[in-house]
Amino acid sequence: GQYAKAEEQYKLALGIAREIGDKRSEGRHLASLGSFYLSRGRHGEAVEHHTQALGIARKLKDRKSEGNRLGELGLAHLDDLHDAAAALPWLQQSVAAWDAIWADLATDRDRVTFGDTHEPVTCARALQRAHARLGQPEEALVCAERARSRAFELLLAQQRLGGQQQQ
Repeated sequence: GQYAKAEEQYKLALGIAREIGDKRSEGRHLASLGSFYLSRGRHGEAVEHHTQALGIARKLKDRKSEGNRLGELGLAHLDDLHDAAAALPWLQQSVAAWDAIWADLATDRDRVTFGDTHEPVTCARALQRAHARLGQPEEALVCAERARSRAFELLLAQQRLGGQQQQ
């Protein structure tokens, strides 16, 4: 395929973002390159680019991007490098970042909208898998129960919103 051309385009976009000083776009393009490298089996480069993107997200205090980048690093270690122990701290930080965002949501509508995003669920499930692979069934069960609790909170929020619309 067109992998060399795709890599060239990712690098071009990253260069332009850096040239114009657009840190948010730079972080996004670093993450895209990281994902591209993962798909090509270039794990070292993938982790390097995701780590750089995480640094930018933290510098910008962009909690959503930070949660995403932490999750990508955790998933890279868990699924691509097959290293659950290395994945664990990344995934724990990712879940903590998503939990902090959830805790700051003030309305049911905000929670339902946030609940429609897949990243928090993906990271929570990956954390559960990492614990299971490390022979930590109790911790894996805690992760599963937290996910069930969050799903129930979301269901209640959806029901409350539905009741408000009928009135």
